[in-house]
Amino acid sequence: MNVGNFCFLDTSYYKRFTDPYLMHAQEQGGRRPFFFTFQDTQHPEIYWFVPISRVAGKMGKYQEIIARKKQQYGKCETLVIGEVLGQQAAFLIQNMCPVTTQYITETYVQESNKVPVSVRKETQTEVERLAKIVWARIKQKAEAEIKAGKPVSKNGFVFPDIFTIYQELVKDLDIQA
Repeated sequence: MNVGNFCFLDTSYYKRFTDPYLMHAQEQGGRRPFFFTFQDTQHPEIYWFVPISRVAGKMGKYQEIIARKKQQYGKCETLVIGEVLGQQAAFLIQNMCPVTTQYITETYVQESNKVPVSVRKETQTEVERLAKIVWARIKQKAEAEIKAGKPVSKNGFVFPDIFTIYQELVKDLDIQA
């Protein structure tokens, strides 16, 4: 699998992980969303999928959210605006999820030239950098709660419960090893 490309998730992922905040593959009968991919640092068998939105009418909404977060916090780490196939796209780090290859159906390929869809290196680097920062915060908070004997609380950075999904995928990898 090539990191930095876009892939589709198999429906079995959604059947296993029933988190209502996961962005589903079948939106309006199509094969969206497709996900920008990069490899996990700790477990290279796990990939992070960041959905994108290329809906032109929503770009203003995402730009407003970014501006509001920058004004409030001095930065925005959950949304990145980039370009995909010549269109502006919002990379929704706030909706990212971990996956393993068993749940990846295919790579998104341009119909015109059969080349996998990818993004500029700068965009790839920025999305990965911010997603890793967000994941590190979520993981650190969850591990501290577990250590303190508390239940893991909703993280506030992303919508899906990626900590629980990640733990399940790591268990799967441990069983396979």
